[in-house]
Amino acid sequence: MKNSKTQFVHGNNHNALLFNIVLWFCTFFILLFTFSDYGNPKKIDYIYTISFLVTVIMPVVFNLYILVPYFLKKEKYVSFVIAFILTIIVSTQLNIWFFSYVIDYIFPDYYFISYHSSTKLITIFGIFLVGTTLIKLTED
Repeated sequence: MKNSKTQFVHGNNHNALLFNIVLWFCTFFILLFTFSDYGNPKKIDYIYTISFLVTVIMPVVFNLYILVPYFLKKEKYVSFVIAFILTIIVSTQLNIWFFSYVIDYIFPDYYFISYHSSTKLITIFGIFLVGTTLIKLTED
């Protein structure tokens, strides 16, 4: 039987659900106040932020639970970089399509536009993927 203190120091007692809740909760509020005018969010800002966050969560989860364990941790660096870049490009395009076509059907009472350029979206997705990859590597 392991000593609980030893297990705490050497083991990974990280609660993934709690980590994800805190990560996405903080991210939601950062994006909410970034997207809202003058730091006073309205209903539309909440809807837009949640919608945008949905398009960010999918590639981040894919990266954390597929790319990192199957490529990066197995030292398949070239495969990881190629898949990582493709994930950023595909996620950017999906975000554009989502805000151009899909969101109008989900929220017909609102008019949404994707006011971010492709370059800006690539940067945003890149920052999220790099940041969460670094967090994942430091916790493991």
